[in-house]
Amino acid sequence: LPQGPTYAFQIRALTGTADEALAGAPSESVSVVTGSDIDEMKARYADVNRAILPYVGQAVLQQAIASVESRVASLEMMGRASALRLGGQPSMRQSLLTQLPVLGAGRFNTARFITKTSFLLGAGGGGSSSIWGRGHYQQMSGHAALFDWEGPLYGGGIGVDVRLTHRWLSGVSAVWNKGTFTRTGEMAGSYDVQLRSVFPYTGWASAKGGWRLWGLAGYGKGQIALDADLGEETSDITMRSMAVGMSKNLLPAGAAALRAKGETSLAQMAVDGNTEEGGLLDALALETRRMRLAFETEYGWVLQGGGHVKLSLEVGVRKDEGDIESANDVDVGARLKFQSARGLMVEGSGHMLVMSTTDYREWGMSLVLRYDPGVKRSGLSLNLASVYGEMGKGVQSFWQEQEVAMGNVFEPAIRMDADMSYGLALGNSRFTPYARFALTEGGRQRYGMGGSWALSHGLLLELVGQQSQFRTGATAKRVSLAVRAKF
Repeated sequence: LPQGPTYAFQIRALTGTADEALAGAPSESVSVVTGSDIDEMKARYADVNRAILPYVGQAVLQQAIASVESRVASLEMMGRASALRLGGQPSMRQSLLTQLPVLGAGRFNTARFITKTSFLLGAGGGGSSSIWGRGHYQQMSGHAALFDWEGPLYGGGIGVDVRLTHRWLSGVSAVWNKGTFTRTGEMAGSYDVQLRSVFPYTGWASAKGGWRLWGLAGYGKGQIALDADLGEETSDITMRSMAVGMSKNLLPAGAAALRAKGETSLAQMAVDGNTEEGGLLDALALETRRMRLAFETEYGWVLQGGGHVKLSLEVGVRKDEGDIESANDVDVGARLKFQSARGLMVEGSGHMLVMSTTDYREWGMSLVLRYDPGVKRSGLSLNLASVYGEMGKGVQSFWQEQEVAMGNVFEPAIRMDADMSYGLALGNSRFTPYARFALTEGGRQRYGMGGSWALSHGLLLELVGQQSQFRTGATAKRVSLAVRAKF
């Protein structure tokens, strides 16, 4: 058959002998696609990915940016309950003053420095830690050469952050997004996207609320699915992103505020492709860059119960470049936030693209819930520390000796210990459930869950379950109950 056309056939099953062949019922029409048509279809589906996927990546990134901006703005209402030690010194300045002469003399000991380095991200009192959740919905539409597309992108996320110093916070959020888009025109059909992302972030605010600086990075994995002439085509996708921004208050502190904001962001979307499995989606790398300048005005009211309400209005201009049609856009937004005296925050916001040099359009809305625990001796606590050596101390050393007896030899190695706990005040006592994890150079792992109950008069009850996995593949499980008392 010559390459180019698409041929359709019907198949009949034959039964009996060659002289008495009986024709069965005809089959459904079967399409046979020649080589040149396959190449054309691959090019068309690549055009579909180029037309939609970059906008999805930027929309996901913009939701993360909005969350980080809100968190940095809340720095003015937080208290400190964290600690940072570098090489055994309580501050970055003292660590540099101590280590630079040692480094210059060639006597710097990496293992010793790591052993004495740790940071505690605490959430005791004062609302120094926040747990927040965000849900969002965004309607998007655009135009390509052979089709128009539109549909919703929706999802949600949860995050936690802590205050490292008086004016600096860091945290991480986990976000899930799903987009369901419809294509109309010559290439009519559907286009579905699912993406799960993680965004570590950090931010700083000046003492009087004038300057704010923030930055984030993101990594996500997901899938795309689009209908094709020969059936559905699917592929895995990967997203990498980063953004930095700053803002400055232009008016003195008061009931009203005017703030100038600037940001730049980068989103990279990679389609793995499915051609190795006989599919029609080629591997593809897409990148979009955005610069945005905005002005935000804010009005606030204090409520009788100690809470407050803030209304914000924003207008911004932005420029998009990369593997999408270059655009100069104008967007507007509004946000209403309620903060209670007990640490509960509810925020609703909306935005709309009101002017664009392209056919792309979007509008969206989101709802954020956040709780800042401020009860004494309660709240979330995160701890991360590095250790170098062979044996632990006390009970931990005893367990390691038992594991050595099982044939799992311990050698000097770097170990990273992490734990997360949440303290609950119960009258004069405190109950703290926690989870712990340790990862050692060479592949050894240890993780466990438990809880401690601190009673009055220095009495502590602790129940913990733990599992260890060694480089040999062997595992050890244990459950322990400990009672501690101070005299």
